[in-house]
Order: sequence, then C-alpha cells, then structure tokens
Amino acid sequence: MQGLQHGLPTVVPQIASTLADCATDVIAWCAAKHLQLNADKTEVMWFGSAANLSKIPLANRSIRIGTVHVQPVTVVRDLGEMIDAELSMRVHVSRTVQTCFYYLRRLQSIRRQLGRDVTARVSLRLVETGLLQCRPYMPSGFNVGAVPESAACRSLFGAESPAT
Repeated sequence: MQGLQHGLPTVVPQIASTLADCATDVIAWCAAKHLQLNADKTEVMWFGSAANLSKIPLANRSIRIGTVHVQPVTVVRDLGEMIDAELSMRVHVSRTVQTCFYYLRRLQSIRRQLGRDVTARVSLRLVETGLLQCRPYMPSGFNVGAVPESAACRSLFGAESPAT
C-alpha cells in the first residue's frame, strides 16, 4: 500500500490520522479476502526538505496500523530504487556505485581466465549499466561514472581510464 498526503508540518497529526484510517480500511479489505496485512513489515516515510522534516514533532511521526505503531524510516526500497526522505537519491547512487565496485572486485579474481579483451568489455559494460541508473538523478555536468570507470581500469589492467 502506498498512501500520499501533503501539507505543512503543522497539519502532520491530521495527515497521520488520515493515513492510519486508510491503513485500517486496507486491513479490513484484507480480512474480507482472507488475507492479512503484516504491520511489522510496513514502512512509513515523511518526505520533505531537511528543514521541514525537522519541524515535525517526534510524537506525531509514527502511524498506528492495527495494534502496531510504525516508526518512520529515512530510506525505503521501492521497485529496486532506494528513495530517501529528501528525494535526493544519494543512497540509491551510493548503493549502485558500491555494487559496481563489488562486481569489479569479483571480476578481478577471474580476469586471467577471461583474457584482457573480455575482461575489459565485461567490466566497462558493468560500470556503464550500473551508472546509467544514476545519471537521471545527478546534476548536469556531474560525472558519476568517473570514479568506478577509473577504478575498473586501474584494478583490472593497471592502466588509467579512457577519456570520457
């Protein structure tokens, strides 16, 4: 279930109440279909700027779903994307770069069996594919791929990265 309400930090109690009522309706619908909503796996996130998020009183941040008080989180994973409360995509970009480095280290262990050309193509394709996910979230002129591409070249071949 994904619910959306918007308003100023002063109306957070009303928003929390509306979302709790929506969750109660979902629980009732699930029960009618002989299903059960697992409130322990439910996540709540408040979106906004850091300044507005700090204005939300701690007592009003959690939402009651059934008998469980769900505390808000700062990052959620939705359809493979890591979304943070400020919608900055920093966590998503960081995790994607971490994944690239993980697979580059794995490739390093088998590079002799693959040969230089195959290893070069696989490693650069890996970095390009992973970083294509990040490019829409980065400011113009920011080259998020420079660090992993350079690392791929250095770690696999002891060479500098190609000019981008």
